[in-house]
Amino acid sequence: MTNPIEEIRAIDLTNYQRAQQMKFDARTADQAAEKALEDISRKPAAALLTRAKKILDPHLIEWHHGSRCLLVNHAEQTVRPHFTGVIRPKNLGFYKRWAEVSIKFSITGTDMEDFDTVCKGLKKAADALADAMFESEILKYNKAGIIK
Repeated sequence: MTNPIEEIRAIDLTNYQRAQQMKFDARTADQAAEKALEDISRKPAAALLTRAKKILDPHLIEWHHGSRCLLVNHAEQTVRPHFTGVIRPKNLGFYKRWAEVSIKFSITGTDMEDFDTVCKGLKKAADALADAMFESEILKYNKAGIIK
């Protein structure tokens, strides 16, 4: 009768170790490529974030992309900016209601005109949401000319 423990301990791990090393090398190369993309896109991405912030002012934007802001199309070997987040409309009225309102968004601009159009649309939506949620009754009456 053979000893099963000794049979298991005698298994040649050469192929297994080679495969593990290949997986490690592939992960390392993938991480290096991701970091290179992040580094090269950092400055233009920051410029787009600044542009969006100016368009959406005074509303608060919470970006959800972390450091990754690229959409890579592997089939076409192309890359585009991609930003996700939440816009929190600013309360410009006298009173603050106990309400949490936000607009969730995802932007993948094909060009600057497209990017600006989407940001301007989000600004209009945030303005309308802020007006609906935060405007006090006194301000509504003042706008209607009832209170002077």
